[in-house]
Amino acid sequence: MRNGFRKTRRGCQTLLADRKGGPVVELALILPVLLILLLGMFEFAFLLYQKQLITKGVQDAARFAARNTSLIENGTCPPSSGGWAQTVVEAQQIATRGTTGGSTMLSNFDTGAVNVSVSCPSAGTLATSNPVSGSIPIVTVTASVNALSLGFFSVLGVDSVTLAAEHSEFGVGL
Repeated sequence: MRNGFRKTRRGCQTLLADRKGGPVVELALILPVLLILLLGMFEFAFLLYQKQLITKGVQDAARFAARNTSLIENGTCPPSSGGWAQTVVEAQQIATRGTTGGSTMLSNFDTGAVNVSVSCPSAGTLATSNPVSGSIPIVTVTASVNALSLGFFSVLGVDSVTLAAEHSEFGVGL
C-alpha cells in the first residue's frame, strides 16, 4: 500500500513540476474575459456613434428651422403658414438624413421620431425677429429612438437602450 501511495505522490509532483502546458491554460482562462471586454467596447462604441448621429441631426434641424423665413412670414407666433409645415417636414428630414433627400442615417431613425415645436415667450424690451407678435420664437427639436445593437446587449440580457436628444434655437427667420 505504501508503494501505491509513493507512486501517486511522485506522479503528482511530476505533474505539478511540468510547465509545458502553462501558457495554454493561462490563455484558456484569460481569453473569455478579453473577448467579453472587446465585444463590450464595440457595442459601446456603436452606441456612442448612434448618439452622436442623433444629436448632430437634431442640432442641424433646429438650426435650419430657426433660420427659415417661414418662421416669421405672417407675423404670428407660433407660425401658422403653409410654408412652416413644409419647413417642419424638411427639418425632420435633415435630422434623420443630414439633408432633405437621400436615405436615413440609421435604419430605425425616421421622421416620425423627430418632433419640431415652437414656443413664443414675450420679447419684453428685447429686439425680436417677429415684432408683429412681440415674442421671440424658440424652435425646439427633439428625437427619441431605440438604439440598434450589435447583439452583445441581448446576450447579456440588457433591454433596449433609448437614445434621446433635444436642441433649441432662437428664431431668426433670415
